[in-house]
Amino acid sequence: NSKIYNHRKLIEYICCDVGILLAGIIVSFKLASYFEYNVVCIVAAVLAFVSLMLSLLLKNKDIDKKFSIKRIFSDKIVNLYLVYIFIQQIAYNVALGLQTLLLKDVVGLTASQVAIFLVLASLLGDAFGYFAMYKMDYKNHYISYSIKYGLRFLMYLLVALTGNIVVALVAIALSLLVSRAWENVCDGVYINRIDIQDQFGFASISYAIGRIGVAIGIIISGALFGVGLHAIFGVACSIMIFSMSLHYYLIHLRQKEEREKKK
Repeated sequence: NSKIYNHRKLIEYICCDVGILLAGIIVSFKLASYFEYNVVCIVAAVLAFVSLMLSLLLKNKDIDKKFSIKRIFSDKIVNLYLVYIFIQQIAYNVALGLQTLLLKDVVGLTASQVAIFLVLASLLGDAFGYFAMYKMDYKNHYISYSIKYGLRFLMYLLVALTGNIVVALVAIALSLLVSRAWENVCDGVYINRIDIQDQFGFASISYAIGRIGVAIGIIISGALFGVGLHAIFGVACSIMIFSMSLHYYLIHLRQKEEREKKK
C-alpha cells in the first residue's frame, strides 16, 4: 500500500544519502593523493560490481516479468500522473538542476561548503520524511501536497521577486528538506494502482519520462543561468503552476473515484 511505499522510499533515500556522505568522507581524506586516480576508479568499479551482484540476488516469485503496456495506459489517472511527473521534473530541475553551480557561483559558497550543505540538507530531509509520515499524516491529501509543493512554490516566488541570495539559500534548503516527505501521497497512490506484474515496466516508463523532464529542466536552467536568480526561479514558478494544478486535479479524480466506489 501507499504507506509501505513511503517506508521503502525513505529507506532508499537514507541509504543513498549515507552512501554519498561516506563517499564524501573518503574523498575528503584525499584518497587520490595517496593513490593514482585510476586506483580510485577501480575501487568505485568494484563497489558498483558488488551492488550489481546484490541486486541479482533479489528475486520475487510473485512477479511475472511480462507486462502489458496496454494495461498500464488504460488508466486515465495513471496517464495524467505520468504527464505530471514530466512537468514536475522540468520545474524542479529548472530551479535546482544546477544546484551545485548555483550555490557555488551565485550564492558564493566554497566547494566544500556546497558539499556539506547538500548532504546535511538531504539527511535532514530523510528525518523530516519520517516525522511527516508519523506526525503529519493528513487524511486530506490536499494539505500534504500543499505543504510539500506550496511552500516550495512560495519560496521560489520570493526568490524570483527579490533575487536575494539568502532567500535563495533558504529556498534550496527547504526544497531538499521537504523532497523526501509524503511520497505516499505524491507517488505511492498512483504507482499502487498498477498491477504487480506491470509495476516493473511502469517504473521503467515513468523513470524514462522523468529523465526526459530532468534533461529539459537542466537545459532551461543552463540557458537562464547567466541571467540570474530572478529568471531561474521565475520560470520554475511558472512551470510549477501547471504541475501543481495537474496534481490537485489528480487528487480530485481519485477522491471522486473513491466516492463512486462507496455508492
